[in-house]
Amino acid sequence: MNKRSLRLLSVFILIQFVVTTVLPTSLFAEEANVGAPLAAPQTREQQLIEKAKYHYYHMNWSLSRRQAEEARDLLKGIGADGQPQPLTGARKDQFVEASMILAEVHLALDRKAEAIRVMEEAARLDPDFRPDPKWYPPKVTRAYEEARANVVIGLAHESKPSLPTKVAALNKQRELQDKPFYKKPIFWIATGVVAAGLGAGIGMAMSSGGGGSNTGVGLNVPPLGVRQ
Repeated sequence: MNKRSLRLLSVFILIQFVVTTVLPTSLFAEEANVGAPLAAPQTREQQLIEKAKYHYYHMNWSLSRRQAEEARDLLKGIGADGQPQPLTGARKDQFVEASMILAEVHLALDRKAEAIRVMEEAARLDPDFRPDPKWYPPKVTRAYEEARANVVIGLAHESKPSLPTKVAALNKQRELQDKPFYKKPIFWIATGVVAAGLGAGIGMAMSSGGGGSNTGVGLNVPPLGVRQ
């Protein structure tokens, strides 16, 4: 068999392989995809979060931080209607995820205070969130628990009167107690009530005493110069 025959045989075998193996496989794959739901396109925020994770795992801290911050800003930003976007549902979960990436970057750069501050925002937004130890190292989970404790303590303080408010109330109470009785509001209120009662009593007595009496108020006193 000469070279030309060998080449023709090789081409024939290749064509047979394509027809019997490659084409049926691709056709079956297309049939399987018919009617399958298309994946929803990622939002700009989701793209930034994925990029931030990618650069974090590749230890590109500056780029990961920048993309996580941009994602957080977009999620907290103004919508098309000119109003701040509510951080609920998927947007809340994305904000927490971006916050955790940003906090991890800060911890990797030994900026624990910044990491705690970012984690506190996530804890306020989603009090039920806990970083899964399977995916987050102990350094991150411990920092998050510290941030969450700070949020719980802050909420407890907000629900109680502050110390300056308590001191001001006590000072006002002492001031009222130390005032002389005649300077207290209750004294003047009582005086007004008594005066009003006396005026009403005098008026009633005058009306019931008769019009001819000119010396007493409701009393049987004869006029001057008249003997009994």
